[in-house]
Amino acid sequence: MPDKTYEACAMHAKTMIETNIDVLHRHDAYGDYYSRVISLYVNADKKNINEARKEFNFETVARAYRLMPGFAEGLFVYGYNEESKKLYHEIEFKTALSRDDFRRMQQFTVQVFPGFLKNNAGNYEAKPQGYTVWWGSYDSDTGLPVSPETADSYVV
Repeated sequence: MPDKTYEACAMHAKTMIETNIDVLHRHDAYGDYYSRVISLYVNADKKNINEARKEFNFETVARAYRLMPGFAEGLFVYGYNEESKKLYHEIEFKTALSRDDFRRMQQFTVQVFPGFLKNNAGNYEAKPQGYTVWWGSYDSDTGLPVSPETADSYVV
């Protein structure tokens, strides 16, 4: 299990199903499950995000909010296609990116785990505007390569 909270939630689901497997056919079963799990095992606001929102401190909210902390990081794939390259060149010299810029970037962004970044050091670059760009190859059928890139496979 990834962590103790995940394990506790998995065991809660297992017990619920073992007790009455027909629960899976109820339309409200999933809502009930998640509300119980959250109330039992999850501190819904351990980073005080709600308080920061009330105070309109959105910079704090943006820094603190992560659905899956530490698990994955988004990489903007420069070589995704011609549109991604064009978008990169539109934003590369902006001092700050807008919400619309980030939304446009989403379709060319993939999530990777820390091990992938470690194995591919030098193939990506953290930009001062708050995103990371992937310079390595990308395949439209298989996505990012699973083995470390070599310098001659850069798509620039």
